[in-house]
Amino acid sequence: MHQGVNGIHHLAVSVPSLKAAEEFYVDKLGMEKSTRWDFEASEEGDKISGLKNAAAKTLMVKAGNLYLELFEFSSPIPKTQGDERPVCDHGYTHLAFDVDNENIEKVYKDWEAAGVRWHHPLKNDEEEGVKNAYGRDPFGNVIEIQALRPDVEFHMKFLR
Repeated sequence: MHQGVNGIHHLAVSVPSLKAAEEFYVDKLGMEKSTRWDFEASEEGDKISGLKNAAAKTLMVKAGNLYLELFEFSSPIPKTQGDERPVCDHGYTHLAFDVDNENIEKVYKDWEAAGVRWHHPLKNDEEEGVKNAYGRDPFGNVIEIQALRPDVEFHMKFLR
């Protein structure tokens, strides 16, 4: 990695309702609220976002080893992708959460009760050393939960 770069700090996701996103990610999934702010349309905001008249409510939540930044844009009006945007379309495909092996079945059930619509039942690939499931949050964003065997070459223990 380039000298001076420490790793991923946050992933930003646009949602139709910041209130609903907070209820889901903080109240139901147990992530911790960090910072909340709004920004109005400005020349500087437009430069940063690459949008015209960008305005949004924003919430940063602590999601384990990274922050999740949630945006509810009021301007420009977002295009609704619906909750079935194909992950092959360019852009964000999914957000993966690392879960302890002994807790993944409980997390799967708890998150389903919280509103995650799983694409498939929890899968256990013993040969590959991965237990995982993909689904969608209430806003149509694809999320994954995964538990990796410690010897899997992309286990989190191999990160700094």
